[in-house]
Amino acid sequence: MKKYLFPALLAFVGLNTLGSFSSATSKLFGFGLLAWAAWLLIKAIKGPGKPTADNSLRERLSGFHYNHFHEKSGIALDSSRQEVHLISNGEYKVYPFAHIRSWETNIATGGMIRSSPSVTAGMVAVAENLRQQRENRANTGLFIQVRDVDHPKWHIEFPVKDVQRQLERWMEILRQEVNEAA
Repeated sequence: MKKYLFPALLAFVGLNTLGSFSSATSKLFGFGLLAWAAWLLIKAIKGPGKPTADNSLRERLSGFHYNHFHEKSGIALDSSRQEVHLISNGEYKVYPFAHIRSWETNIATGGMIRSSPSVTAGMVAVAENLRQQRENRANTGLFIQVRDVDHPKWHIEFPVKDVQRQLERWMEILRQEVNEAA
């Protein structure tokens, strides 16, 4: 249902722009918004398409007692071998616990524009809110520093719905498995 919300909002603003303004530029802007809304709606209806390599990466992590995979990132702990398996943007690496330098969690929120006085300002607010959501998502999650010159910092993403509880859980898992195993 959420995937249809933004195209519906664009279509609403596009139709309002067409009906409220008479200039050629406003009409062009309104039709542009309607076209964008139609493209997003078709994309949402079609779905994600064929399975990607992410499915095979998810399967690599599924055999471990402690594992997590979300979007294009994941983590799994192999307690018997004392290894951490990390995935980020399709890259997969395994490190011994001794190569983990540190880990931290962060939840970024805020920066959203709540209201706007006009249709044009509303579109600017929507664009700004989308940018802010992208930045918040990039700064939220579990961040693991490892001894690796090519990929020293890994970002593990979590669903927004339960992020606080999941990050606390993984902090405790890492304390118990990595710190107390040494």
